Amino acid sequence: MYFILRAIEYIKKQKAKTILLFVLFFIIANIAMAGLSVYRASEVAKQNIRTEIGANVVYSIDSVKLTTDVKSGLIEYETDASTLAGVPLLKNVQLLVNLDYVKSVDMILHLEVVNELLEQYIYIPTTTQTGQGKVNPTVETGDFSLKTYSSLIPTDFSNNNATLVEGRFANETEISSASNVILVEKTFADNNQLKLGDTVELTEFNATDSSPISFTIIGIYKSNVVLDDRIARTMSPALLPQNQFFIHFDAIENIMSTPVSDDTLLAGAVFELEDPTYISAFKVFAAEKIDLKYGLLDANDALYNQLSGPIDSLGNLSGMMVIIVMIAGALILGLITALTVNQRKYEIGMLLAIGESKLKIISQFIVEVAVIAVIAFGLSVFTGIQAGKMISESVSMQPSTAVVSTTGTQSGRGSSSKYTQPVMTNPSMNIDDVEINIELDGKSILLLLGSGLLISIVSVIIPALYVTRYNPKQILNNIG
Repeated sequence: MYFILRAIEYIKKQKAKTILLFVLFFIIANIAMAGLSVYRASEVAKQNIRTEIGANVVYSIDSVKLTTDVKSGLIEYETDASTLAGVPLLKNVQLLVNLDYVKSVDMILHLEVVNELLEQYIYIPTTTQTGQGKVNPTVETGDFSLKTYSSLIPTDFSNNNATLVEGRFANETEISSASNVILVEKTFADNNQLKLGDTVELTEFNATDSSPISFTIIGIYKSNVVLDDRIARTMSPALLPQNQFFIHFDAIENIMSTPVSDDTLLAGAVFELEDPTYISAFKVFAAEKIDLKYGLLDANDALYNQLSGPIDSLGNLSGMMVIIVMIAGALILGLITALTVNQRKYEIGMLLAIGESKLKIISQFIVEVAVIAVIAFGLSVFTGIQAGKMISESVSMQPSTAVVSTTGTQSGRGSSSKYTQPVMTNPSMNIDDVEINIELDGKSILLLLGSGLLISIVSVIIPALYVTRYNPKQILNNIG
Protein backbone atom coordinates (compact mmCIF):
# COMPACT_ATOMS: atom_id res chain seq x y z
CA MET A 1 0.00 0.00 0.00
CA TYR A 2 3.09 2.21 -0.20
CA PHE A 3 1.86 3.65 -3.51
CA ILE A 4 -1.06 5.30 -1.61
CA LEU A 5 1.35 7.14 0.68
CA ARG A 6 3.38 8.26 -2.35
CA ALA A 7 0.18 9.56 -3.94
CA ILE A 8 -0.74 11.58 -0.84
CA GLU A 9 2.75 13.03 -0.56
CA TYR A 10 2.66 14.03 -4.24
CA ILE A 11 -0.69 15.79 -3.72
CA LYS A 12 0.78 17.78 -0.81
CA LYS A 13 3.96 18.62 -2.70
CA GLN A 14 2.40 19.64 -6.01
CA LYS A 15 0.05 22.32 -4.65
CA ALA A 16 -0.37 24.14 -7.95
CA LYS A 17 -1.41 21.01 -9.81
CA THR A 18 -3.65 19.94 -6.93
CA ILE A 19 -5.45 23.28 -6.90
CA LEU A 20 -5.83 23.23 -10.68
CA LEU A 21 -7.33 19.72 -10.68
CA PHE A 22 -9.55 20.57 -7.70
CA VAL A 23 -10.97 23.67 -9.40
CA LEU A 24 -11.54 21.76 -12.64
CA PHE A 25 -13.20 18.84 -10.85
CA PHE A 26 -15.29 21.21 -8.76
CA ILE A 27 -16.59 23.07 -11.81
CA ILE A 28 -17.39 19.83 -13.63
CA ALA A 29 -19.02 18.36 -10.53
CA ASN A 30 -21.19 21.42 -9.91
CA ILE A 31 -22.46 21.58 -13.46
CA ALA A 32 -23.08 17.84 -13.53
CA MET A 33 -24.75 17.89 -10.11
CA ALA A 34 -26.97 20.80 -11.10
CA GLY A 35 -27.96 19.09 -14.33
CA LEU A 36 -28.61 15.73 -12.67
CA SER A 37 -30.62 17.28 -9.84
CA VAL A 38 -32.81 19.23 -12.26
CA TYR A 39 -33.29 16.15 -14.44
CA ARG A 40 -34.33 13.93 -11.53
CA ALA A 41 -36.57 16.64 -10.11
CA SER A 42 -38.27 17.18 -13.47
CA GLU A 43 -39.10 13.48 -13.65
CA VAL A 44 -40.67 13.63 -10.20
CA ALA A 45 -42.58 16.80 -11.14
CA LYS A 46 -44.06 15.10 -14.22
CA GLN A 47 -45.15 12.16 -12.09
CA ASN A 48 -46.80 14.56 -9.64
CA ILE A 49 -48.67 16.27 -12.49
CA ARG A 50 -49.95 12.95 -13.79
CA THR A 51 -50.99 11.93 -10.26
CA GLU A 52 -52.82 15.22 -9.70
CA ILE A 53 -54.62 14.97 -13.05
CA GLY A 54 -55.74 11.51 -12.05
CA ALA A 55 -55.67 7.91 -13.17
CA ASN A 56 -58.89 7.98 -15.18
CA VAL A 57 -59.01 6.88 -18.81
CA VAL A 58 -62.09 7.87 -20.84
CA TYR A 59 -63.16 5.49 -23.61
CA SER A 60 -65.36 7.23 -26.16
CA ILE A 61 -66.05 7.65 -29.86
CA ASP A 62 -63.34 9.46 -31.77
CA SER A 63 -65.75 12.09 -33.05
CA VAL A 64 -63.04 14.03 -34.89
CA LYS A 65 -62.03 11.05 -37.04
CA LEU A 66 -65.67 10.06 -37.49
CA THR A 67 -66.72 13.51 -38.68
CA THR A 68 -63.68 13.72 -40.97
CA ASP A 69 -64.49 10.37 -42.58
CA VAL A 70 -68.13 11.39 -43.07
CA LYS A 71 -67.07 14.61 -44.82
CA SER A 72 -64.57 12.65 -46.92
CA GLY A 73 -67.25 10.22 -48.02
CA LEU A 74 -65.60 7.22 -46.38
CA ILE A 75 -68.68 6.75 -44.19
CA GLU A 76 -72.29 7.47 -45.00
CA TYR A 77 -73.98 10.03 -42.78
CA GLU A 78 -76.78 7.55 -42.08
CA THR A 79 -74.36 4.88 -40.84
CA ASP A 80 -75.27 3.45 -37.45
CA ALA A 81 -72.38 4.41 -35.18
CA SER A 82 -72.72 1.16 -33.22
CA THR A 83 -71.53 -0.77 -36.29
CA LEU A 84 -68.21 1.08 -36.50
CA ALA A 85 -64.97 -0.49 -35.33
CA GLY A 86 -63.69 0.49 -31.94
CA VAL A 87 -66.65 2.48 -30.62
CA PRO A 88 -67.50 2.02 -26.92
CA LEU A 89 -69.93 -0.88 -27.16
CA LEU A 90 -70.81 -2.61 -23.92
CA LYS A 91 -68.94 -5.76 -25.02
CA ASN A 92 -65.79 -3.74 -25.76
CA VAL A 93 -65.90 -2.13 -22.34
CA GLN A 94 -66.30 -5.52 -20.68
CA LEU A 95 -63.08 -6.70 -22.36
CA LEU A 96 -61.13 -4.14 -20.34
CA VAL A 97 -62.80 -4.41 -16.96
CA ASN A 98 -61.08 -7.44 -15.42
CA LEU A 99 -57.54 -6.12 -15.34
CA ASP A 100 -55.73 -6.18 -12.00
CA TYR A 101 -55.01 -2.46 -12.11
CA VAL A 102 -58.54 -1.37 -13.10
CA LYS A 103 -60.09 -0.13 -9.88
CA SER A 104 -63.58 0.58 -11.24
CA VAL A 105 -65.43 1.48 -14.44
CA ASP A 106 -68.21 4.00 -14.88
CA MET A 107 -70.42 3.14 -17.87
CA ILE A 108 -72.28 6.16 -19.19
CA LEU A 109 -75.40 6.11 -21.30
CA HIS A 110 -77.76 8.94 -22.24
CA LEU A 111 -81.49 8.47 -22.65
CA GLU A 112 -83.80 11.37 -23.43
CA VAL A 113 -87.08 11.36 -21.50
CA VAL A 114 -90.20 13.53 -21.26
CA ASN A 115 -92.66 14.77 -18.66
CA GLU A 116 -95.01 17.55 -19.65
CA LEU A 117 -95.80 18.42 -16.02
CA LEU A 118 -92.21 19.18 -15.03
CA GLU A 119 -90.61 22.52 -15.83
CA GLN A 120 -87.60 22.24 -18.11
CA TYR A 121 -84.59 24.46 -17.50
CA ILE A 122 -84.12 26.96 -20.34
CA TYR A 123 -80.62 28.19 -21.10
CA ILE A 124 -80.30 31.98 -21.35
CA PRO A 125 -77.27 33.07 -23.43
CA THR A 126 -74.90 35.52 -21.77
CA THR A 127 -73.83 37.00 -25.11
CA THR A 128 -75.62 38.00 -28.28
CA GLN A 129 -74.82 35.87 -31.30
CA THR A 130 -76.33 35.88 -34.76
CA GLY A 131 -76.04 33.68 -37.79
CA GLN A 132 -74.64 30.60 -36.09
CA GLY A 133 -74.92 28.44 -33.04
CA LYS A 134 -78.70 28.05 -33.20
CA VAL A 135 -80.46 24.76 -32.66
CA ASN A 136 -82.34 23.48 -35.68
CA PRO A 137 -86.01 24.14 -34.78
CA THR A 138 -87.15 21.11 -36.80
CA VAL A 139 -85.23 18.71 -34.57
CA GLU A 140 -87.40 17.31 -31.82
CA THR A 141 -85.75 16.54 -28.52
CA GLY A 142 -86.73 15.23 -25.13
CA ASP A 143 -87.34 17.43 -22.13
CA PHE A 144 -84.74 15.79 -19.91
CA SER A 145 -82.05 13.12 -20.07
CA LEU A 146 -81.10 10.22 -17.90
CA LYS A 147 -77.37 9.76 -17.45
CA THR A 148 -76.20 6.42 -16.10
CA TYR A 149 -73.35 5.56 -13.78
CA SER A 150 -72.02 2.15 -12.78
CA SER A 151 -69.43 3.01 -10.14
CA LEU A 152 -70.37 3.65 -6.52
CA ILE A 153 -69.67 7.35 -7.04
CA PRO A 154 -70.44 8.77 -10.51
CA THR A 155 -67.43 10.15 -12.34
CA ASP A 156 -69.07 13.59 -12.57
CA PHE A 157 -68.95 13.79 -8.79
CA SER A 158 -65.48 12.34 -8.29
CA ASN A 159 -63.98 14.80 -10.78
CA ASN A 160 -65.92 17.75 -9.33
CA ASN A 161 -68.23 18.28 -12.31
CA ALA A 162 -71.06 17.98 -9.81
CA THR A 163 -71.44 18.19 -6.04
CA LEU A 164 -73.99 16.30 -3.97
CA VAL A 165 -75.73 18.88 -1.76
CA GLU A 166 -78.50 16.71 -0.29
CA GLY A 167 -79.17 13.01 0.05
CA ARG A 168 -76.96 10.17 -1.14
CA PHE A 169 -76.01 7.91 -4.04
CA ALA A 170 -77.61 4.54 -4.69
CA ASN A 171 -76.61 1.89 -2.15
CA GLU A 172 -75.65 -1.69 -2.96
CA THR A 173 -79.14 -3.01 -2.28
CA GLU A 174 -80.72 -0.52 -4.67
CA ILE A 175 -78.08 -1.28 -7.29
CA SER A 176 -78.45 -5.05 -7.08
CA SER A 177 -82.24 -4.80 -7.31
CA ALA A 178 -82.14 -2.18 -10.10
CA SER A 179 -84.35 0.15 -8.03
CA ASN A 180 -85.78 3.26 -9.66
CA VAL A 181 -83.87 5.82 -7.62
CA ILE A 182 -82.66 9.07 -9.12
CA LEU A 183 -80.47 12.12 -8.50
CA VAL A 184 -81.76 15.49 -9.78
CA GLU A 185 -80.07 18.86 -10.20
CA LYS A 186 -80.76 21.54 -7.59
CA THR A 187 -81.96 24.19 -10.09
CA PHE A 188 -84.44 21.72 -11.52
CA ALA A 189 -85.57 20.66 -8.03
CA ASP A 190 -86.07 24.27 -6.92
CA ASN A 191 -88.00 25.18 -10.08
CA ASN A 192 -90.32 22.21 -9.60
CA GLN A 193 -90.46 22.40 -5.79
CA LEU A 194 -89.10 18.87 -5.42
CA LYS A 195 -87.35 17.44 -2.38
CA LEU A 196 -85.82 14.19 -1.20
CA GLY A 197 -88.28 11.33 -1.22
CA ASP A 198 -90.51 12.82 -3.92
CA THR A 199 -91.16 10.87 -7.11
CA VAL A 200 -90.97 11.95 -10.74
CA GLU A 201 -92.60 10.12 -13.61
CA LEU A 202 -90.59 9.89 -16.82
CA THR A 203 -91.25 8.38 -20.24
CA GLU A 204 -88.68 7.50 -22.89
CA PHE A 205 -88.67 10.08 -25.66
CA ASN A 206 -90.06 8.92 -29.03
CA ALA A 207 -90.66 5.39 -27.74
CA THR A 208 -93.83 3.65 -28.88
CA ASP A 209 -96.20 2.10 -26.36
CA SER A 210 -94.09 3.16 -23.36
CA SER A 211 -95.69 4.01 -20.04
CA PRO A 212 -94.42 6.45 -17.41
CA ILE A 213 -91.95 5.07 -14.87
CA SER A 214 -91.77 6.51 -11.34
CA PHE A 215 -88.36 7.34 -9.88
CA THR A 216 -87.73 8.24 -6.24
CA ILE A 217 -85.39 11.18 -5.57
CA ILE A 218 -82.60 10.09 -3.23
CA GLY A 219 -80.15 12.88 -3.97
CA ILE A 220 -79.99 16.49 -5.11
CA TYR A 221 -76.79 17.76 -6.71
CA LYS A 222 -75.37 21.03 -7.92
CA SER A 223 -73.75 21.12 -11.36
CA ASN A 224 -70.34 22.81 -11.51
CA VAL A 225 -70.17 22.75 -15.31
CA VAL A 226 -69.89 26.15 -16.98
CA LEU A 227 -71.00 25.94 -20.61
CA ASP A 228 -69.67 28.07 -23.40
CA ASP A 229 -72.47 30.02 -25.11
CA ARG A 230 -71.65 28.53 -28.50
CA ILE A 231 -71.81 24.98 -27.17
CA ALA A 232 -74.92 25.58 -25.09
CA ARG A 233 -76.80 27.03 -28.08
CA THR A 234 -76.23 23.88 -30.13
CA MET A 235 -76.96 21.36 -27.39
CA SER A 236 -80.22 19.56 -26.97
CA PRO A 237 -82.00 21.17 -23.99
CA ALA A 238 -82.30 17.71 -22.49
CA LEU A 239 -78.50 17.52 -22.26
CA LEU A 240 -78.06 20.74 -20.31
CA PRO A 241 -76.61 19.88 -16.88
CA GLN A 242 -79.71 21.28 -15.13
CA ASN A 243 -81.95 18.91 -17.09
CA GLN A 244 -79.88 15.79 -16.47
CA PHE A 245 -80.81 13.11 -13.96
CA PHE A 246 -78.50 10.37 -12.71
CA ILE A 247 -79.63 6.76 -12.38
CA HIS A 248 -77.63 3.58 -11.95
CA PHE A 249 -76.76 1.70 -15.13
CA ASP A 250 -78.59 -1.44 -13.97
CA ALA A 251 -81.86 0.50 -13.76
CA ILE A 252 -81.85 1.96 -17.28
CA GLU A 253 -83.67 -1.05 -18.74
CA ASN A 254 -86.67 -0.28 -16.53
CA ILE A 255 -87.51 2.65 -18.80
CA MET A 256 -85.82 1.77 -22.10
CA SER A 257 -87.98 0.27 -24.81
CA THR A 258 -85.05 -1.84 -26.06
CA PRO A 259 -83.02 -4.02 -23.70
CA VAL A 260 -79.35 -3.40 -23.05
CA SER A 261 -77.17 -5.88 -24.97
CA ASP A 262 -73.51 -6.46 -25.75
CA ASP A 263 -73.93 -4.27 -28.84
CA THR A 264 -75.39 -1.33 -26.93
CA LEU A 265 -73.49 1.83 -27.77
CA LEU A 266 -72.45 3.74 -24.65
CA ALA A 267 -71.84 7.44 -24.46
CA GLY A 268 -68.54 6.44 -22.95
CA ALA A 269 -66.83 4.58 -20.14
CA VAL A 270 -64.46 5.96 -17.53
CA PHE A 271 -61.87 3.51 -16.24
CA GLU A 272 -60.36 4.39 -12.88
CA LEU A 273 -56.93 2.78 -12.58
CA GLU A 274 -55.10 1.94 -9.38
CA ASP A 275 -52.23 4.28 -10.28
CA PRO A 276 -51.43 6.73 -13.11
CA THR A 277 -48.36 4.65 -13.98
CA TYR A 278 -50.70 2.00 -15.45
CA ILE A 279 -52.17 4.34 -18.07
CA SER A 280 -49.72 3.39 -20.82
CA ALA A 281 -50.09 -0.33 -20.12
CA PHE A 282 -53.86 0.00 -20.17
CA LYS A 283 -53.84 1.73 -23.56
CA VAL A 284 -51.52 -0.92 -25.00
CA PHE A 285 -53.75 -3.72 -23.69
CA ALA A 286 -56.88 -2.03 -25.05
CA ALA A 287 -55.31 -1.61 -28.49
CA GLU A 288 -54.48 -5.33 -28.53
CA LYS A 289 -58.02 -6.34 -27.60
CA ILE A 290 -60.00 -3.79 -29.63
CA ASP A 291 -59.54 -2.30 -33.07
CA LEU A 292 -59.77 1.34 -31.97
CA LYS A 293 -60.36 2.74 -35.44
CA TYR A 294 -63.19 4.94 -34.25
CA GLY A 295 -62.53 4.60 -30.54
CA LEU A 296 -60.58 7.01 -28.39
CA LEU A 297 -58.78 6.44 -25.10
CA ASP A 298 -58.00 9.70 -23.36
CA ALA A 299 -56.38 10.24 -19.97
CA ASN A 300 -56.42 14.03 -20.16
CA ASP A 301 -53.32 13.66 -22.31
CA ALA A 302 -53.63 17.14 -23.81
CA LEU A 303 -53.70 18.70 -20.36
CA TYR A 304 -50.77 16.57 -19.20
CA ASN A 305 -48.70 17.50 -22.27
CA GLN A 306 -49.59 21.16 -21.80
CA LEU A 307 -48.42 21.19 -18.20
CA SER A 308 -45.43 18.86 -18.50
CA GLY A 309 -44.05 20.34 -21.74
CA PRO A 310 -41.81 23.03 -20.15
CA ILE A 311 -40.69 20.60 -17.46
CA ASP A 312 -39.86 17.94 -20.04
CA SER A 313 -37.80 20.43 -22.05
CA LEU A 314 -35.90 21.47 -18.95
CA GLY A 315 -35.24 17.83 -18.02
CA ASN A 316 -33.96 16.95 -21.49
CA LEU A 317 -31.73 20.04 -21.52
CA SER A 318 -30.26 19.22 -18.11
CA GLY A 319 -29.68 15.58 -19.06
CA MET A 320 -27.86 16.62 -22.23
CA MET A 321 -25.84 19.10 -20.19
CA VAL A 322 -24.64 16.34 -17.84
CA ILE A 323 -23.53 14.15 -20.75
CA ILE A 324 -21.67 16.98 -22.51
CA VAL A 325 -19.95 18.14 -19.32
CA MET A 326 -18.86 14.61 -18.44
CA ILE A 327 -17.38 13.99 -21.89
CA ALA A 328 -15.70 17.39 -22.06
CA GLY A 329 -14.40 17.02 -18.51
CA ALA A 330 -12.92 13.61 -19.24
CA LEU A 331 -11.12 14.97 -22.32
CA ILE A 332 -9.73 18.00 -20.48
CA LEU A 333 -8.61 15.95 -17.50
CA GLY A 334 -7.08 13.38 -19.80
CA LEU A 335 -5.07 16.10 -21.53
CA ILE A 336 -3.87 17.59 -18.24
CA THR A 337 -2.98 14.18 -16.86
CA ALA A 338 -1.16 13.22 -20.04
CA LEU A 339 1.00 16.34 -19.79
CA THR A 340 1.82 15.77 -16.13
CA VAL A 341 2.49 12.04 -16.56
CA ASN A 342 4.78 12.77 -19.48
CA GLN A 343 6.73 15.16 -17.24
CA ARG A 344 7.10 12.39 -14.68
CA LYS A 345 8.92 9.95 -16.96
CA TYR A 346 12.00 10.03 -14.76
CA GLU A 347 9.94 9.17 -11.68
CA ILE A 348 8.26 6.33 -13.55
CA GLY A 349 11.59 5.03 -14.83
CA MET A 350 13.10 5.04 -11.33
CA LEU A 351 10.10 3.25 -9.83
CA LEU A 352 10.24 0.61 -12.54
CA ALA A 353 14.01 0.26 -12.06
CA ILE A 354 13.66 -0.50 -8.34
CA GLY A 355 11.08 -3.19 -9.12
CA GLU A 356 7.76 -1.37 -8.63
CA SER A 357 5.06 -2.96 -10.79
CA LYS A 358 3.37 -0.98 -13.55
CA LEU A 359 -0.01 -1.70 -11.92
CA LYS A 360 1.02 0.01 -8.68
CA ILE A 361 2.45 2.99 -10.55
CA ILE A 362 -0.81 3.46 -12.45
CA SER A 363 -2.72 2.93 -9.19
CA GLN A 364 -0.69 5.72 -7.59
CA PHE A 365 -1.66 8.12 -10.37
CA ILE A 366 -5.31 7.08 -10.06
CA VAL A 367 -5.28 7.66 -6.30
CA GLU A 368 -3.77 11.13 -6.79
CA VAL A 369 -6.60 12.17 -9.10
CA ALA A 370 -9.34 10.21 -7.32
CA VAL A 371 -8.69 11.82 -3.93
CA ILE A 372 -9.08 15.27 -5.45
CA ALA A 373 -12.14 14.15 -7.41
CA VAL A 374 -13.88 12.73 -4.33
CA ILE A 375 -13.34 15.92 -2.33
CA ALA A 376 -14.50 18.15 -5.19
CA PHE A 377 -17.55 16.04 -5.99
CA GLY A 378 -18.39 15.73 -2.29
CA LEU A 379 -18.49 19.51 -1.86
CA SER A 380 -20.51 19.89 -5.05
CA VAL A 381 -23.36 17.87 -3.51
CA PHE A 382 -24.34 21.03 -1.65
CA THR A 383 -23.34 23.73 -4.11
CA GLY A 384 -24.62 21.82 -7.16
CA ILE A 385 -28.13 21.49 -5.73
CA GLN A 386 -28.22 25.24 -5.12
CA ALA A 387 -27.11 25.82 -8.70
CA GLY A 388 -29.88 23.47 -9.86
CA LYS A 389 -32.44 25.51 -7.95
CA MET A 390 -31.24 28.69 -9.63
CA ILE A 391 -31.54 27.04 -13.05
CA SER A 392 -35.05 25.73 -12.39
CA GLU A 393 -36.25 29.07 -11.02
CA SER A 394 -35.03 30.84 -14.15
CA VAL A 395 -37.34 28.72 -16.31
CA SER A 396 -40.94 29.93 -16.45
CA MET A 397 -43.50 27.25 -15.60
CA GLN A 398 -47.08 27.74 -16.79
CA PRO A 399 -49.02 25.30 -14.66
CA SER A 400 -51.97 26.54 -12.76
CA THR A 401 -55.24 26.43 -14.60
CA ALA A 402 -56.17 24.54 -17.71
CA VAL A 403 -59.49 23.82 -19.31
CA VAL A 404 -60.33 20.26 -20.22
CA SER A 405 -62.46 19.97 -23.29
CA THR A 406 -65.57 17.85 -23.69
CA THR A 407 -64.47 14.25 -23.84
CA GLY A 408 -67.09 11.61 -24.35
CA THR A 409 -69.36 11.16 -27.34
CA GLN A 410 -72.38 9.18 -28.36
CA SER A 411 -74.60 8.92 -31.35
CA GLY A 412 -77.92 10.26 -30.33
CA ARG A 413 -80.98 12.36 -30.90
CA GLY A 414 -81.34 16.06 -30.63
CA SER A 415 -77.68 17.04 -30.67
CA SER A 416 -75.85 19.35 -33.01
CA SER A 417 -74.14 16.42 -34.65
CA LYS A 418 -75.54 13.05 -35.53
CA TYR A 419 -72.67 11.31 -33.81
CA THR A 420 -71.76 13.45 -30.85
CA GLN A 421 -73.18 14.12 -27.44
CA PRO A 422 -71.15 15.29 -24.48
CA VAL A 423 -70.44 12.74 -21.79
CA MET A 424 -68.58 14.98 -19.41
CA THR A 425 -67.26 18.50 -19.55
CA ASN A 426 -64.67 19.17 -16.90
CA PRO A 427 -64.65 22.72 -15.64
CA SER A 428 -61.31 24.49 -15.32
CA MET A 429 -58.96 22.11 -13.57
CA ASN A 430 -56.89 23.95 -11.00
CA ILE A 431 -53.51 22.39 -10.48
CA ASP A 432 -51.08 23.72 -7.95
CA ASP A 433 -48.07 25.60 -9.29
CA VAL A 434 -45.59 23.12 -10.68
CA GLU A 435 -42.52 23.28 -8.47
CA ILE A 436 -39.31 21.46 -9.23
CA ASN A 437 -38.03 20.39 -5.84
CA ILE A 438 -34.28 20.05 -6.20
CA GLU A 439 -33.38 17.11 -4.01
CA LEU A 440 -31.16 14.12 -4.65
CA ASP A 441 -31.34 10.72 -3.05
CA GLY A 442 -28.33 8.65 -2.00
CA LYS A 443 -28.45 6.63 -5.19
CA SER A 444 -28.09 9.74 -7.35
CA ILE A 445 -25.23 11.07 -5.26
CA LEU A 446 -23.39 7.74 -5.43
CA LEU A 447 -23.98 7.66 -9.18
CA LEU A 448 -22.42 11.09 -9.57
CA LEU A 449 -19.45 10.23 -7.35
CA GLY A 450 -18.97 7.04 -9.31
CA SER A 451 -19.03 9.02 -12.55
CA GLY A 452 -16.37 11.34 -11.17
CA LEU A 453 -14.16 8.42 -10.18
CA LEU A 454 -14.65 6.83 -13.58
CA ILE A 455 -13.61 10.04 -15.31
CA SER A 456 -10.50 10.31 -13.14
CA ILE A 457 -9.55 6.67 -13.74
CA VAL A 458 -10.01 6.89 -17.50
CA SER A 459 -8.14 10.20 -17.71
CA VAL A 460 -5.14 8.66 -15.92
CA ILE A 461 -5.00 5.13 -17.28
CA ILE A 462 -4.66 6.05 -20.97
CA PRO A 463 -1.62 8.39 -20.67
CA ALA A 464 -0.05 6.21 -17.94
CA LEU A 465 -0.25 3.13 -20.14
CA TYR A 466 1.40 5.10 -22.92
CA VAL A 467 4.42 5.82 -20.74
CA THR A 468 4.69 2.47 -18.98
CA ARG A 469 4.81 0.55 -22.23
CA TYR A 470 8.55 1.34 -22.23
CA ASN A 471 11.08 -0.46 -20.04
CA PRO A 472 13.04 1.51 -17.37
CA LYS A 473 16.20 1.68 -19.47
CA GLN A 474 14.37 3.21 -22.44
CA ILE A 475 12.69 5.82 -20.25
CA LEU A 476 15.92 6.88 -18.49
CA ASN A 477 17.90 6.94 -21.76
CA ASN A 478 15.22 9.14 -23.38
CA ILE A 479 15.40 11.54 -20.44
CA GLY A 480 19.16 11.62 -20.60
